[in-house]
Parts: sequence; structure tokens; C-alpha cells
Amino acid sequence: MVPRRTMAESPFLPVGGMGRWKRSGTAGVSTTTHRQQVVQETRRETTGNSGPIPWHAPRLGERDAVPTPGDDDYVYARTDLADLPGHRFVRKRNAVSQFSRRHPGFRVLPLDDATATDALAVARGWLDFALAEGKDDAEGVRYELAAITLALENRAALELTGKVLHTGGRPAAMALASPVNDETADVHFEKALPEFARDHAYAAVNQGLAAMLSPFAWLNREEDLGDEGLRKAKLSYRPAAMIRRFRATQVR
Repeated sequence: MVPRRTMAESPFLPVGGMGRWKRSGTAGVSTTTHRQQVVQETRRETTGNSGPIPWHAPRLGERDAVPTPGDDDYVYARTDLADLPGHRFVRKRNAVSQFSRRHPGFRVLPLDDATATDALAVARGWLDFALAEGKDDAEGVRYELAAITLALENRAALELTGKVLHTGGRPAAMALASPVNDETADVHFEKALPEFARDHAYAAVNQGLAAMLSPFAWLNREEDLGDEGLRKAKLSYRPAAMIRRFRATQVR
């Protein structure tokens, strides 16, 4: 079993902790990524990118902290992603409806031994498309497929759960998550085959996953890695809070 974090540590942080000190290429200097939760009293009500959410530098003594926005985690109220309520989510509701019209009778199935094979098939199809397009870093997408494969092979130990979307007798999309603690789940992977992604398969499987994760109040959908398209996609789901991360250095 993977140890879960306590609320005192942070309800939002993904399993993996605050980062480890490691030697850099410069003698006598070590670096770490410091994560800091920035709690917002009210949810963002604006559309699109309304500018950066305010952050406060962590207290790191004599260390210098530099924000790394591409590593910030996006945290959402689970009910927002499951119910897509109000005017703020009208486009997301329309996207799910469009997928439903184009793929009547689609099913969103829970992760089990059978659908784990389907989830891996989706990931491999996504990899093949990414490599053919040449838009993504080839080594990076291969590493991601390796991570998905390893996670699925060890899903019991990792408490991995998820949803796999089926339409027309074949898998089309998948989303995988695991618990951080009793209040937060971390969404690790979201993939869809390109021919279904055009029809908003991501919106459909994401809603199905959020609905399934009903014991949790929050979903951490991790970082955008500095990718503009991914940043816009994550912002479009109206994060309730951001977990800011910093690169800290200390001369020994």
C-alpha cells in the first residue's frame, strides 16, 4: 500500500513528497523543487487566462526560491468536474453532449483487469500518433508510455483507479488516478485516441472519472509542463487552487 499523506502535510500534494535534494552539476550546490499550496478563498469565476494566480514565496532561510510555473499543480473541486455546473462550464457540457451525439451508446467503464489492457492500448495508440506527428519529444512520450505501463502493472500496490471509455466496440480514451489522502485524488494520466479526441473524448472520460471519485472533495490534475495547449486546457476547467512550486538553491 502506498502511504497516504496527512491533512497536516497538505490535502492537495501528489504522492511523492516535497522533492529530494540532489547534487547538481556545480560542486557545492544542491537543488530541490519546493511545492507550496496557495489556497484561494473563492473559486475563479473568469474565463480563460485572467493572469497568474498570486503566489507567495516560501520561507526557505538562506535559500533563493525561484518560481517554476510549468511545474505548478492544478487543483479542482471534484463536483465541478463531475457535474459541470452553471454558465462557467457550458462549453464543457456541450463538449460531452457532442461526443454523446456522435458516439451514441458509448460506455465509460471502471479500471479492472480487462479494461487495464484497453487503457494500455489507448496509451500506445496515443504514442504512435504523437511519434508520427513529430510534435512531441519522442523520448519524452516513450518515457510516459513506460510510466503508464508500469503503473497499470502495479495498479493494486499503487491503489490505481480509473475509467476507460469504449465506443463502437473499441477503447477510445482513458484516465487514471490514485488517492493522495482521504480528501484528494491525483489524476496521473489522461489519454485519448486522436480520432476520438476530435469529438471531445477527453471531456467525456474526464467527467466519468470525476463522477466515480465521489469519496474525494478535490482532484489534483498535476502540472502543465510549460506546454501552452495543456495550460489552456487545464485552465478551462476552472481550477479552485494552484499548488505553486519553486526551484531552491543553497550553497553548502
